[in-house]
Amino acid sequence: MGITQLYFKMKKGTSKQHHRLILATAIFAVFIVISAVFMFVTEELVLSVWTTIHNLEVHDALRKQNNGVPSSVIPPLNSHPTCLSRSQQYLYRKSSHLSAVPESLRQAWSSYADMQKSCFHGNWTELFLNKHGPASSRPDSCRYLVFIEGREGLGNLLLSLTTAFTFAMATNRTLLIDSRGNVAKLLCEPFPETSWVLPTEFPYNLITDCPRLFSFQHNTTNASCVSLNLQHNITSPDKEFFCEDSFADLKHVTWVAWTSNQYFVTNLLLIPSFWQRMHPMMVEGRFFTYVSSLLLLPENKTWSLIVRQLWSYLSAAELRVGIQVRLHGRKDLAQFEPGVDTKIMDCLLRYGLLPSLSEYENSTEMHRVQSRKMSDGKKPVDILLLLTSLQGKYSQVMRDRFMEMPTESFQTVQVHSVSQLGRQDKGFQQAQLAFVEMWLLSFCDFLATSEYSTFGYIAQGLADLHPYILTLKSSHNPSSCMVGQSSEPCTHYPKVPTCLRKDSALSPAHKDWIRVYLRMCQDQPSGWQLVQPDAGGDAVPMEFL
Repeated sequence: MGITQLYFKMKKGTSKQHHRLILATAIFAVFIVISAVFMFVTEELVLSVWTTIHNLEVHDALRKQNNGVPSSVIPPLNSHPTCLSRSQQYLYRKSSHLSAVPESLRQAWSSYADMQKSCFHGNWTELFLNKHGPASSRPDSCRYLVFIEGREGLGNLLLSLTTAFTFAMATNRTLLIDSRGNVAKLLCEPFPETSWVLPTEFPYNLITDCPRLFSFQHNTTNASCVSLNLQHNITSPDKEFFCEDSFADLKHVTWVAWTSNQYFVTNLLLIPSFWQRMHPMMVEGRFFTYVSSLLLLPENKTWSLIVRQLWSYLSAAELRVGIQVRLHGRKDLAQFEPGVDTKIMDCLLRYGLLPSLSEYENSTEMHRVQSRKMSDGKKPVDILLLLTSLQGKYSQVMRDRFMEMPTESFQTVQVHSVSQLGRQDKGFQQAQLAFVEMWLLSFCDFLATSEYSTFGYIAQGLADLHPYILTLKSSHNPSSCMVGQSSEPCTHYPKVPTCLRKDSALSPAHKDWIRVYLRMCQDQPSGWQLVQPDAGGDAVPMEFL
């Protein structure tokens, strides 16, 4: 056989082997694709079945537990297992503490969720960096609000986030949140089939360096991004954000950065177009209560911590009283203040939330009362005091009171605290424990919260409870506490821009609404608060009203 013939024979054999290899590879690839599709479909099917079963169980439990509660209170059957708190939160609230989300807010929330999904982008960094590029890189109707997380405490951050969301909903902006801090790690994704969390590599420094509102409004060139600075010490030019003209100007801006440490929803209600859009959702002077139960949901790991605390400690009591202790205006926020426990006791005794202590022991009568209670199927603990504070000594002092002396009614009182860190830091662990405590407080029957505390505002809003406001350091109020006029947060530092003068263009209906639903805060004399119509209190002094 010649060399040429041998070459072609070898080539022919190699070609056959090559074809076989290609065929085998193709068959293997098809097998892999079919397997992947089957696995995906199976996983989705299992997840769907699991979700349906889970939600049916939750709804069945809700209907049995809260007999007679309107179905509008019970959440829709769409809770995803990646956010169990969305539906399970209702299992731990008494029927008397369940409030139906207004239909207007339900519809607005649903529409907003659809917008979030349609405006989702796979590469937010690229989209922002190409903001000067062709419009084809994004849907023309999509505009974005980026929540920048600051260094404030969790209460301030959550209130600021709620304000940002409210502004985003009112202006049809997609809300995106900073992934570098704690908030994104603590909260569920509020909208299904999309994400509101920006990547860590997003150019946060560039968006916060965008023109400020004043510069944007006085520049002849169009800006594709604006950076809002809405801190408590907001400057005069930035106050103009709360004017109708600024509201209108920002409609043409694609990207807006939101930096704030305050709750400004009440301030936004002075803007006519904002009020027109949002006030129908504020039924009977409530808004934060509804939105917080939809937006500020603990992610599953944090929710598990909450549920374990509920079953291990709170569920054993007939009555739960939440106490939140925070003393502001001091260098060490965890420092123990003598006499605080006495003020707390005075408040709770005055309003009948605790039984009086007795100087006389009577173990025989105690045994008789407790035995009868157990035979009647009642819970072993009559009253649980859930006390939250950076300083653990407060709970220890309160616990000692009820260990050393019996109550006159022979009721048992248990004192429980989740954490006693003894310091404040900005780490994730403390933020997570704070979030756990906020939610646990919200499952109490009564709340006594410290004046001026945003931590307490979150708890009372989630619970829809008017708190007993502890005046632990107030020099202007010698009383130990006062009954709160609202479950809504207080806007500590409201801003009145120059556009709101006597000739302000507010409609008569708008002015009447403000007169009815806005009041001065009880724990911050210059603050504003949303209240129910019959709340009383001091009216907001505005000359244009």
